[in-house]
Amino acid sequence: MKSHWRFLLLVAVLVSLGNRGSLVWAEEPSSGQAMGEPSESWGQIASVDAASKMLTLKEPPEVPGQPTNFVLNEKTSITREDKPITLADLRSGDEVTVEYTQQGTKNVAQSVIVEESDTDDSPKASLEY
Repeated sequence: MKSHWRFLLLVAVLVSLGNRGSLVWAEEPSSGQAMGEPSESWGQIASVDAASKMLTLKEPPEVPGQPTNFVLNEKTSITREDKPITLADLRSGDEVTVEYTQQGTKNVAQSVIVEESDTDDSPKASLEY
């Protein structure tokens, strides 16, 4: 009878540890998005290679490890101020947001949105009270 209780106690401990381990596993942060799930990256363009349809962003210091290399294809939407533009219109230094999916080892851009520039030379309105 004693061995029967020991066996039940052992089973209860193993089940408890198994459940606890799975809870800890579920709470661990993922190391990245699953394949094919859309993700977003942003930053300043370091370079554009129109021949290979590659876009490279400078790695922002506040988000180390963020993907910086993206492949563009015929389905990639590129816009500036809500108007469509081409890959040739992108310039080094442009601030962009890239929505992409990971396909194999490549980050394939679904959309590239050029952020509005703060270098507008027009006079700013001022409020006086």
